[in-house]
Parts: sequence; structure tokens; C-alpha cells
Amino acid sequence: MSLNKATISVLFSQSSAMLYGGGFLIFVPLNLSAIEQGFWFLLMALGAMSRLADMGFLQLVLTYSGHAKVGSERHQREVAFFTAQWRNKVLFGVFPLIFIVGIGIISLREFELIIMLSWAWYIIALAILFYLNYFLAIIEGSGGITFSHYSRGSVYILASILTALVLNYSHSLIALPLGIFIAVLIVLFWVLKTKSSYFLVGKKNLQETALLKVEFIQLFKKTSMSWTGGYLGTHAIVPLVYVFLGPISSGLAGMTLNVFLALQNFSNVFLVSIIPTITGHIATKSQWLAREILLRGLFKSLGVFIFVVTTFSLLVYLYPSNIISERIFHDENLIFLSVGFGLQIVITSIAIYIRAHKKEPFALMSLVTSILGVLVLLITLNSNFSNWVFLGFFISSLLALIWSVKILFNWRQAFE
Repeated sequence: MSLNKATISVLFSQSSAMLYGGGFLIFVPLNLSAIEQGFWFLLMALGAMSRLADMGFLQLVLTYSGHAKVGSERHQREVAFFTAQWRNKVLFGVFPLIFIVGIGIISLREFELIIMLSWAWYIIALAILFYLNYFLAIIEGSGGITFSHYSRGSVYILASILTALVLNYSHSLIALPLGIFIAVLIVLFWVLKTKSSYFLVGKKNLQETALLKVEFIQLFKKTSMSWTGGYLGTHAIVPLVYVFLGPISSGLAGMTLNVFLALQNFSNVFLVSIIPTITGHIATKSQWLAREILLRGLFKSLGVFIFVVTTFSLLVYLYPSNIISERIFHDENLIFLSVGFGLQIVITSIAIYIRAHKKEPFALMSLVTSILGVLVLLITLNSNFSNWVFLGFFISSLLALIWSVKILFNWRQAFE
């Protein structure tokens, strides 16, 4: 499997995700009012709590699957068996909790049946997506990089088409869960049919996975803290704006944030595509080659991000009356997000390298910096600078970069 083919498949996946998010930037303002837009992006932000269901679990599945590939067949079976058990705990324990939390937040300002129904359906769709991504993570770690990313991309392409059609016809929030629900089911059935062996995990003696369980849980505890911080630092922004400023402001914040998330995801293709390659080189003790590949990926991703963000910012200022420009935050917020997400790309590259060693030293950093960002947001929301909703994200990202560089330096001194 050449890196070139892997990069193309990840580009397809990231472009499809960008299409799924980017399509809303057109169809949502055209078909929904400013208030309805607020609820649309509120549901998307609340749905991002599925990151808390994941807590880095799928990344660990990918890492362990990659290490198992160069190990014994028994090791591969142990990884599949143990992670399947953990997956079921997440599906039936965490997703219902996320649904309840979402109901509570929505109810602080509104309790319409259509909103609650859309939220319930959306959570079900995201739970099925998590189930699908679990198998795609195992397949990707085992070398099926192109298959996994083409499958993920297919979900977002189908979801984009279906959501746009339903939204254009219904002009309702129900389009959000319906599109992704049908798309995930179609791709899941296709993956079940073509990769059925990954779904067949036989029963095993629990003692055979005891050592794996101890190692996995210790690493997962740290990873979960890191991912909790990741959610608070980014996706908690829209719900907080909703609670303090109302649905119209949350719609502006949600749309602006989704633009930059799409641009970052698109730019990160050169980093995401090399995660299995980096993991494989680390597993075979080729650290120098892993670092060289990682640096090339970082420079490419940063270059693409700078280009697309500059282009977008120019279009916003050249065409201020555009329907998209009228539904986003401007001025300082664009600067905060541009710099903040650029710093996040560098942080991602550092995390990829260290996590490929099955280490997770970012837990405290992620949690502390994200909490700081939330505190700054709460202060701004209650001040004369309430429109600076992304100031906290910028400050959090800057501190996280400084902390990450220090972690990398200390880690290499200790382990290399």
C-alpha cells in the first residue's frame, strides 16, 4: 500500500466531510431562519459529544491494530476481542447519557417537539456511525487505509446529498438526523458484506486479554482526559453561546466554527493519512523515518491551511452581503480561529508521533488548556466583548502549543 494511494483516499474522506459540513453553509441559511440555524448548529455541537463516547477509543483501536499487524495472529484476535467488548460498553452506556445531557441543555431555552425528536434521531445515527467507525479503525490499522477512508467518505457524500434533498423539501431540522442516519446504514451494510471477517469475534478466555486490558485501560484513562479537553475547547463553545446569548448567536458561532473545522479537516489530510505509516515505523523501531515522514506531512498541512483560510477570509471581506458572510461572526473572531486552528495542526502532529508509541502525555495539558478556554469564553460572554466568542479558543490553543512542545522535548529526553 503506497503512501500516495493512502493520501488520495484520506483526501477523499476529508473532502467528503468538508462537503457534508460545507453544504450546510449554503443550504441552512437558504432554507432555515436565523433562529432555526441556531438550533441546527446547536444539535451538531451537542452531537459532537460523541467525541466523549469515543474518548480517543477509536484512535487506540487503530494504534493497537497497527501494532498487532506486526505481531502474532493470536495478538490480533486478542485486540479484536477486547476492543469489541469495550465498544459495546460505550454504545449502551455512554450514548444514552449524551442524549439526556443534550435534552437538559436544549430545555434551558426551548422545548419544541421537533427539536427533541431531531436530537433523539441524531444520537441514534451517531451511535451507529461510532459502531461503523470501530470496524473501519481495525481495518485501517490492519493495512486497509484506502478502504477505510473511502468508506468514511462515502458516508459523508451520501449524507450530504440526502440532507440537502430533505432540507430543501422540508425546511426543517429533521433533515439533519435523517440524512446521516440513512447514509450510515447504507455504508454499514456494504462494509458488513465486503469485510465480514472483521465482524466475527469468537469467545476467548478472559485471562488471554488480561495484560492487554491493563495496558489499554491505563492508556485510555489518559486519552479520555485529552479528548474531554478537546471537546470542551472546541465544541462546547456553541452550547455555551446558546445558553448565554440565545439561538441566533449560537447559529452565528456554529456556522463560523464549522467553516474552520471543515478547512482544518481538509488541510489535515497530509497528517491523518500517515498515522498508520507512522505507527508501523514506530512499531518496527524506525523512529528517524517516522519523524521525517511526519515533518513532511506537517509542512504540507500547514501550507494548505494557510492558503484556504486566506482565500476564505478574502471572500468574506470582498462579498460582505453574501448569504454565508451574513450568517457568521467577523473581524477578530476570524483572526482568533485562523491562528488557533493553525496552532492546533502543529499540536496534532506532535500528538501523532508520541501516541504512535502507545503513550499519552497530553491528558492534563488538554484538560487544563480547554478549561481555561471555557473560562475565558464565560468571561467574554458576560462582558462588553461578548461577540469575541473565539478568544478563549485562541488563548487555549496558544497555551496548548507551548505545553505540547515542552512535552515533546521532555518525552524525547526520557524515552529516546
